[in-house]
This record gives sequence, C-alpha cells and structure tokens, in this order.
Amino acid sequence: MRARLLLLFSLILEGMIVHADDIIALPEPVTSGQFSVEQSIAQRRSLRDFVNTWLKLSDISQLLWSAQGI
Repeated sequence: MRARLLLLFSLILEGMIVHADDIIALPEPVTSGQFSVEQSIAQRRSLRDFVNTWLKLSDISQLLWSAQGI
C-alpha cells in the first residue's frame, strides 16, 4: 500500500496524470495506402530540409498510429 501511494505521489509530481480536460480527440489514421511495407522501405529516403511550422493534428495522429498501432 505504501509503495502504491509513493508511486501515485511521484506521478502527480511529474505531471504524468492526464485529466479528462487534457484529452485531445485525434482524427482517424489512414490504414491503407498505395504501397506495401516492403515497397515503402525500398523507396525510403532521408531529407534534411526542415521548416519552422506546426504539425497538423492529422499528421500527429498518423505518426502516433504508425508508431503504436492505436
């Protein structure tokens, strides 16, 4: 019990507890595309041309889905 209270207190201090007001509804990700995974890997490239703009919510949703699958 003491360990659980300590963990809860630590999480509160770290700000890791999310309140219902903090939840952002993300757009649904695109789950089918024009290329297979193999084609995408074979045709991948790296670009180092960054711009100083915000990501769109749909882009964030797609990145999170791609990384975690949910």
